Amino acid sequence: MLNYNSQKFGRRKFLAATLALPSSHLFHSKDEREVQINFSHTTPKKISGSKNDSDSKYLAWVWQFQHDGDREIIRDILSEHHLGLVIKTNDGTDWMSAYDTSKDAISGPRSIEKLATFFDNANVPLHAWTVVNGTEPKQEADMAALVLNSGAKSLFIDLEPYAGFWRGTEQDAHIYGERLRQLAPSARLTTSVDGRPWEIPNIPLEEFASFTDAIAPQIYWNLFNTYRNKLMYQESGYRPGYEGVTPTFALKAAVESLKKFNLPIHAVGDGTTSNINEWQEFISESYIHNIDNLSVWRFGVAKDSLWSLLGDTDHQLQYYFVKSGDNLDSIAYNWNTTVYDIVRINNIKNPNFLFVGQKLQMPSNYFRTSDISNSNTTYRNPSISYKIKEGDSLWSVSKKFGTSVEHLVETNNIQNQRHIYIGQELQIPQQNYRKEIYTVASGDSLWSIARGLDINVQELARINNIKNQNHLYIGQKLILPSRNQKKIYTVQRGDSLWSIAIKFDTTIDNIKQLNRTGLNQYLQVGQKIVIHE
Repeated sequence: MLNYNSQKFGRRKFLAATLALPSSHLFHSKDEREVQINFSHTTPKKISGSKNDSDSKYLAWVWQFQHDGDREIIRDILSEHHLGLVIKTNDGTDWMSAYDTSKDAISGPRSIEKLATFFDNANVPLHAWTVVNGTEPKQEADMAALVLNSGAKSLFIDLEPYAGFWRGTEQDAHIYGERLRQLAPSARLTTSVDGRPWEIPNIPLEEFASFTDAIAPQIYWNLFNTYRNKLMYQESGYRPGYEGVTPTFALKAAVESLKKFNLPIHAVGDGTTSNINEWQEFISESYIHNIDNLSVWRFGVAKDSLWSLLGDTDHQLQYYFVKSGDNLDSIAYNWNTTVYDIVRINNIKNPNFLFVGQKLQMPSNYFRTSDISNSNTTYRNPSISYKIKEGDSLWSVSKKFGTSVEHLVETNNIQNQRHIYIGQELQIPQQNYRKEIYTVASGDSLWSIARGLDINVQELARINNIKNQNHLYIGQKLILPSRNQKKIYTVQRGDSLWSIAIKFDTTIDNIKQLNRTGLNQYLQVGQKIVIHE
């Protein structure tokens, strides 16, 4: 077994590494610059507002103005690229003026109010960030409430198991959460943690997850890409590939480790990277995991090209950046969609041509929807042309473009389905179809969803590429099979249940379920059976 204590490489060491400063500059003694706060005479008032009032934009973290830059520079850059700000307000019960010597250092509620107004006037929402120690849980909760009451849109609670961070007990976590929610019942709270799987058990995350709204794993793939970390990942059940700890690998491992807490994920990415392609990869991977919110650690170390990338990427849409070896087939499969949808939404003229770095918007079945009633939408697809390639069949083309063999035959007046040739140009038919999205809620199971909506559980698992039917998480988006759209199919010579199931992109069990009487493996020519459209 490896020594877990040998892996204590938290944000403070990361700061020291990025600044190349002596550690004494980072850790001031409380005796050196004590800021006395008297909580005995005044109690923060209860905070109104909504958990949805968080101005969901991509965010940049600021540690100290003396290291990250003047507030005017930060404001101008973030405003230009339509980004938000996460600023550190306090460490335990110490305001940041105990560490930050700049003129704009936060010294209390009044300075937070001024900064919130300053940034808000430039359309840069200000969110707060606090390190929680747990040694004085009630006082720390009171201080967090003061921060929220002074203009912060939301609060990120930094919970890490290293020196200078959490030192309390599970009971202290309970006291902190109960007090904070008493004072700020509607505030948006996010727990920020080290995203490495073996560090998560070292903090009372279950207690913090009970009163916060999201978890923000820190995904510092450059920092994590060391020999010892690779061994620790492997020992934790996550084997890095030959490329080591990549953005994709680190985010996947963190998301998998945090699933049991059933909270939305806000991913914090590595601003130290010099390769903008790594951030493109990070953004693409975040969409695969239904992560809507991202932020950058931190402003003072990130390159200008990163702000441009984030500013050009609408957080309400979902994008994929083409990598070497990609094609539309593989992208559609990984995103559980069709080539047809990707071609349509990106206005791609030649489906056979992609280039590395190309930004593709993903189809609307991944858009945020609050429930099934408002996600039931009808689309009209434009017709496009496709040239037959070696290995193609009408069935494979129909699967690729989300249509049926019958539609292809009818649209292209094909007399013999087996006689198609390389280079033949097919018109992909227009079609009206409906896509329904269901958002998994607390207490849901795949079986209960299927039963409640009167659909087949195996079909639901298949179209959502669910390998383990017991693994669902709150907020997960499920594509529902078409319902109440049935047609009668007349059995032809050579048909079998298997060939009909393949033709109509369904299963033999589903066909049997729709035809509960008189249906077996031995079909008769001219027999009528019910199938899904």
